[in-house]
Amino acid sequence: MTQSALSPTAQSQTSIQGLSQSEIKSRIDQGQTNNYKARVSRTYWDIVRDNLLNLFNIVLGTLLVIVIALGDYATAFFAGFSVVTNTFLGMIQEINAKRKLDQLAAMGEQQVTVIRGGERTVIPMHEVVLDDVIAIAPGDKIVVDGVIVKADSLEVDESLLTGESDAVFKQLDAEVFSGSFCIAGAGLMKATRVGKDSNINKLSDIAKQYTRVKTPTQTYIDIIVEVTVLVMFVFVPMLFVTAYLQDLTVLNSIRNAVVFVTSLVPQGLVLVAILSLTIGAIKITRQYETLIQRVNAVESLANATVLCFDKTGTLTMNKLAVDQIISLDGSAQEEISHHLWQYLHNLAHLNRTAGAVQQYVEGHIGGNSALKQKVKEIPF
Repeated sequence: MTQSALSPTAQSQTSIQGLSQSEIKSRIDQGQTNNYKARVSRTYWDIVRDNLLNLFNIVLGTLLVIVIALGDYATAFFAGFSVVTNTFLGMIQEINAKRKLDQLAAMGEQQVTVIRGGERTVIPMHEVVLDDVIAIAPGDKIVVDGVIVKADSLEVDESLLTGESDAVFKQLDAEVFSGSFCIAGAGLMKATRVGKDSNINKLSDIAKQYTRVKTPTQTYIDIIVEVTVLVMFVFVPMLFVTAYLQDLTVLNSIRNAVVFVTSLVPQGLVLVAILSLTIGAIKITRQYETLIQRVNAVESLANATVLCFDKTGTLTMNKLAVDQIISLDGSAQEEISHHLWQYLHNLAHLNRTAGAVQQYVEGHIGGNSALKQKVKEIPF
């Protein structure tokens, strides 16, 4: 279990010195850590299974084994070429996409500020343990579930969890959930659920359950193969009857039946389809720097009539930049920049907007003026 034994009230009354090294080691030994890798892509087995165990490969692969057993290597070569090409083209493309996604996920791991032994320490999010005291500031993503043990006008965006864009004001003992963001104020929280027990990881496990979706072309090919199998059950007995009447050997009878059935399977159609999708996936990847997780997604996108996106992080870079300052009353740019410099350097915490303004101001003023003393800061 990774559920904290402390109640919210008890937690709010505990010291905010954080955990000691012995307490941290004890929790690591008990597996009460946030070292949980949420699934960001399909597994290798999923990719191999989807590309290998499809109806076309099963039918043609069975015939291939029979043909090889009969010693008809010419037929086996052509049938085997279709099976191998159909399997490995899609598999290689999708495995490459999986590796790149896994690399991006590893690079994007968030750093977290925790209080341990009375000192602030920055650690990777997977090193957070149960009951860790975590510092929250504007722009920080909350990586585990917990309760607030100290709050200073703390406001949290829970839109990823609830769909509501309004900021949620968090007071002492209030619950906070992984997947939300601090947008104003500051505070300290104590981790109560980590790893697979955290809210965001539970939701991710449900949302990322993979369901195979077939494109129209794949559906039509499966129908053709199914019809071929039905035709096989009708005509193969007739071929054996004909072979018996012509006094053919059993070996020749089986060979004729297998060659007949193999000729019915639309090998060329399947080969052209997989080649077209693979070429399309490679072209999209190179020209538009897009990862194609499933080769048939190229056809799915071509059939889309409505495409919906959210905004931040999808259509934009989620990075703010100031282009210029426009004065409304004719004040000099340098004067405005110095006022902004005073304001920004007196803020307790910089949000993303303030950070973008600060970067612009510090690049456009000649020198830093003496910092004036702040009287009071009131969030609004």
